[in-house]
Amino acid sequence: MAATPSSQKKKAAVPEEPYHVDSDKDLLTKQDRLHLTHDQVLKKTQKKRGYGIDVISLALILYCAYDIIRGLLDVGWDRFVELTLLNPLMGGVSGPSAQALDLPLWSYSMGHIIPGVGISLLGAALLYIFAQEYKYADREDLRAAYYAFIAIAGSAPVVAPLHKIITEGRAGALYFDVNDWPLWWIPISLFISLLITESWFYWFHYAAHVNQFLWTYVHELHHTFVPSIGTCASSFHPLDIAGLTIGAFFVAFVVPIHHMAHSGFLLVNLVWGIYQHSAWRSRIPPALRLVFNDSMSHTIHHDMGRVPRNLGSLCGVWDRIMGTYMDSPPRWAITKPSKGPYAQKGEQ
Repeated sequence: MAATPSSQKKKAAVPEEPYHVDSDKDLLTKQDRLHLTHDQVLKKTQKKRGYGIDVISLALILYCAYDIIRGLLDVGWDRFVELTLLNPLMGGVSGPSAQALDLPLWSYSMGHIIPGVGISLLGAALLYIFAQEYKYADREDLRAAYYAFIAIAGSAPVVAPLHKIITEGRAGALYFDVNDWPLWWIPISLFISLLITESWFYWFHYAAHVNQFLWTYVHELHHTFVPSIGTCASSFHPLDIAGLTIGAFFVAFVVPIHHMAHSGFLLVNLVWGIYQHSAWRSRIPPALRLVFNDSMSHTIHHDMGRVPRNLGSLCGVWDRIMGTYMDSPPRWAITKPSKGPYAQKGEQ
């Protein structure tokens, strides 16, 4: 039966639902070509929700495994364990004594992988238990852990040489004796470090969203988690996680900073990143949100798919300056418990 003019008119009058925010403000005018509906976000990410691995990630993983296995065969199990535990990244030798080290690169790969994977999974488990994150989103913990391991192990061959150079004092501005610089310099060095890392993170992250190649082959994998969950905080492409953290290594080359302050700074970034990815969507006080991002800020980032919103790491200052900050979630985002007996009918 042919469609009547009235039915045609009615069909044409129902446009594809655009993104909305609670305030009804149009926040997307600068990125019209990137607008997607929620259904489109899920459709585009669904294709990549398996356990695939690209050639670059596979090559990096294989090289990392080869280097570690070769090290094990060269020195034997006892010495392998000793050199791994001796690594400063594993809490081994630190302070001025670290400058006397000459550890093999594989020990820095181990020092990158074990704490990185361990802290990521521990943080995600704590969110699952204490924040009851399971109420808010379908669990993809196995897939998230799989890609987190690929990201951390795959990035090890890239970052291990940098770890070795700065940790052993071969280059850079990292210092090991607290008396080398006055104590008042430590908070200043941390503030400068924050400025550098946030600037690098924002602009690399922005490029990963607006550049088609970077989005498709490097960053889109991380956005297959909609909404985000704590376990996916490190679920990146290896080149993505390496690229996003380059700023932290750059700090150690240009800013005189005590090695413990630098390590603490990296740890805070890792822990805060796990918290930010929680589907719990907790908020920090509005005054603090003028500077810092919270869990809601980054889950909004995942809600919006490729649309570049809330791109900062610890802070949202660059987002506010560049007009990419978004404080309210889209209306279709799951912000209330939605599963089982916790579901709140009709509230979304």
